[in-house]
Amino acid sequence: MSADKLIVALDTTDLARASAWAAATAPYVGLFNLGLEFFLANGAATAIAGSFP
Repeated sequence: MSADKLIVALDTTDLARASAWAAATAPYVGLFNLGLEFFLANGAATAIAGSFP
């Protein structure tokens, strides 16, 4: 399966955990989906700032 077809949902309120999941799966996925819980806990600025690989 092509990596550009895989989406990983980062459904957690913990920024460190979401970053670890993103780093661990980045070579294999094409897109990350930040869940509502993450967005509400960490805000839009964190998501836009590119805190992920």
